[in-house]
Amino acid sequence: MEDMKKLALLVILSSFTLSAPALSAEPLSEFISAQEDLRRDGKRYSQSARAFAFYEKGLQALKTKKPQEAVEAFTKALRVYPSYAEAFYERGNAYLLLKAPERALADFSKVIDLQAKPLLVDAYNNRGFVYNDLLKQYDKAVADFSQAIQLNPLYARAWYNRGLAHDRLGQHEAAVADYSKTLQLQADYLDAYNNRGISYLDLKEYDKALQDFEKAIKLAPNYAVAYYNLGLIYAYRKNYEKSLQYYSQAIERNPNYVEAYHNRGYLYNDVRKDYEKALNDFNRALAIDPTYINAYFNRGLTYYNKKDFPNAILDFSQVIKDNGKDADALYYRGDCHYWLNQLDAAILDFQAVVSLTPEDASTHYLLASLYAQKKDAPKALAALSLAIQHNPDLKRAARNEAALVFLRKLPEFQKLVK
Repeated sequence: MEDMKKLALLVILSSFTLSAPALSAEPLSEFISAQEDLRRDGKRYSQSARAFAFYEKGLQALKTKKPQEAVEAFTKALRVYPSYAEAFYERGNAYLLLKAPERALADFSKVIDLQAKPLLVDAYNNRGFVYNDLLKQYDKAVADFSQAIQLNPLYARAWYNRGLAHDRLGQHEAAVADYSKTLQLQADYLDAYNNRGISYLDLKEYDKALQDFEKAIKLAPNYAVAYYNLGLIYAYRKNYEKSLQYYSQAIERNPNYVEAYHNRGYLYNDVRKDYEKALNDFNRALAIDPTYINAYFNRGLTYYNKKDFPNAILDFSQVIKDNGKDADALYYRGDCHYWLNQLDAAILDFQAVVSLTPEDASTHYLLASLYAQKKDAPKALAALSLAIQHNPDLKRAARNEAALVFLRKLPEFQKLVK
């Protein structure tokens, strides 16, 4: 299972960091209305002034990070003046802070329906953000960002966000084009360099990716994300020492960079075989984010390599608790049970593995060995038959396998390995 181990490590190596989309959050204070009413004392006063007062309260609440108060104030403004586009727009931004994407979507859509021209570009951009980053409806996001660009072709933020939506659709060439346009309009757009670098990596244009990450660092020497991504490039190129250096530099600039700790720990474990440093990094990652499942898996592998099977079982169990169909975690936990002579537990895990990956010949073979050790000839022969069916080369191994001695005198066994 050595190949499987390496594959699992590579598969869960943390992905590139995509910078978050930018939101338009410039408050508009203009409000035009001629509605008036009478006060109780008979004097006239303006309903527009009353609505604007609520609107101002909402803006102040947004500035002081009180989104619920902001929603309440903007809602009062809208009760007074139901077509107040600016109040819809800013309430949409407040709903974003409250993590209420559907309500934010409704408010930005209302601004668009009202055709409030000073706000249209930002409303399309922010609705696109909701589709892209919160609702994962990337085609709709592209459509909204395209509308924003059509209304204002010099709007760098919308070009950038559309690039991100293209990236998430796997349209990396289109993403590169949008990020490049962003940088034409705003040469110091740091996240555009970072994300274009990621798109180049997806296109396997590694030198261009390297240039973009280096440019990002030149613009902002403390930009931890770019150091992290450079670490990934050098890991893919098998220049592990440089990769370690860049992960360390990312951590220096962001001491809470979970993915950087994780990937540095991965290299300490798999490349340097420095298990103590690997454990330190995985422990640090999990102290910052106890839900980071990749760190449990790779810490489990580190314990496995140290032959600390009880601790490895704890970590693999955590992975399986999160995803009961993780065949790699089930396999390694089963192998730990095997080394601890917990044969029944090992069999249960290996059975789960082959139910998920029926063509996994090596695990069928292991099951045959375990059943043979338990003197269960029918199950051992059935597992061995499946192993050989998926990998006929295992016939030769089975003839000399010490764990299968129990089966050698049986005609069924001789027929299988013939």
